[in-house]
Amino acid sequence: MTTDDLRYIEKELNKSRDELLEIVVALKKQADRDAIYRIENERALTAMAKDYQNITSRLAEVLTENKALKETLTRIAEQDQLKTRTLFGRGTEKLSDILHAPLDKEEFDEDQAEPSPEPYGKTTSARDCGSGKKHGKKHAGKREEDLSGLPRKQKFILDIKELDQMYGEGNWRIAHWHRHTTVEFDPAAMYALDTFTPVVSVGLEHELHTAPVSRALLRGSLASPSLAAQICYQKFFLALPLYRQEQSFANFGLTLSRQTMCNWVLRFAFDYFGPIYDHLKGRLLSVAYHQCDETPLRVLRDGRPAGAKSYMWVHITSELLNTSPIILFCYELTRGTDHLRKFYQDFQGFITCDAYCSYQVLEKEKQEVITVCGCMMHLRRRFANSLALIDKTGLSEEKIRQLPEAQALIRSPDQ
Repeated sequence: MTTDDLRYIEKELNKSRDELLEIVVALKKQADRDAIYRIENERALTAMAKDYQNITSRLAEVLTENKALKETLTRIAEQDQLKTRTLFGRGTEKLSDILHAPLDKEEFDEDQAEPSPEPYGKTTSARDCGSGKKHGKKHAGKREEDLSGLPRKQKFILDIKELDQMYGEGNWRIAHWHRHTTVEFDPAAMYALDTFTPVVSVGLEHELHTAPVSRALLRGSLASPSLAAQICYQKFFLALPLYRQEQSFANFGLTLSRQTMCNWVLRFAFDYFGPIYDHLKGRLLSVAYHQCDETPLRVLRDGRPAGAKSYMWVHITSELLNTSPIILFCYELTRGTDHLRKFYQDFQGFITCDAYCSYQVLEKEKQEVITVCGCMMHLRRRFANSLALIDKTGLSEEKIRQLPEAQALIRSPDQ
């Protein structure tokens, strides 16, 4: 205790009892006020701590969102630049290149103009492949000769429990083995796989039964799923012709003709990919917004004279649909409206396409069912056509750019 404290106590002790009571009451009131202030300060500090925590969390979220938006903006800008280059080429860099583009030409419906392909013969389907006149008989041992350059592996399938359930325990025995040979393809090696399934003799009568086996890809064929997948992958993804695949397989030691591979591809396309195509078409038609286009295609032999044009139609879900896209390609001999009538027979919704008249014919035939929408990319040509009709004599390039038609051309959507 300091000297000042002692002096203060001595001074206060000289006061009367009433004065001391007044001092005590005043101190009590001050203490109560201090307690209230302290509680309020604690509440304020707690609220400030919570607000600070919320602000910190929100700031982190905003920074993360801002970073994601910047990345998205950069990606969209790159996509926009790439699409512009792809769709317009260098012409979009100069307004004069767009202005000198040729005018749109109305095209006719080929349903009425193009001759029917029927007089040129029937088109052979994949299911007809292999039928008809046979050009020769394979000599005995040809299969073994074709496989002579491949190493062999053996696989025995024997499920004793399943055979006991089917024929009774102790009531069957293996009479001999049934062999089914397929060619298995491994990216690093190719070999001939001999799969043996037991042929069992049942009962005292020795009735022969072949144990059930998994369904072969193509009965009696050397084709295995791995080999067929490799052929299709190289043919359609790597664009490797079948005759070159024939040479490649020969290097592995396998004799496999391009005709056989062609028949396999056609057969498997219908048998295994046909149901997938039908399913995707059903899912596609359940979506209300479509995009459609067609492009010419030349085929070597399609039953018509040389030089005849075929067409590949493409149908796709709208780019604005927030799901995985469905893209279907349809090969047709003509560009006529019949394809649209058949494909969109049960469709109700909107089709975004170009100005080809077949789409307009379809819309008229299915009023209030199908609505044809113009493509925004083709809309730019309309502005260019309008600008081309204006007399621009004596106008500088800057003045031309200020014209409403030029401004609309520049500002029109480009994707």
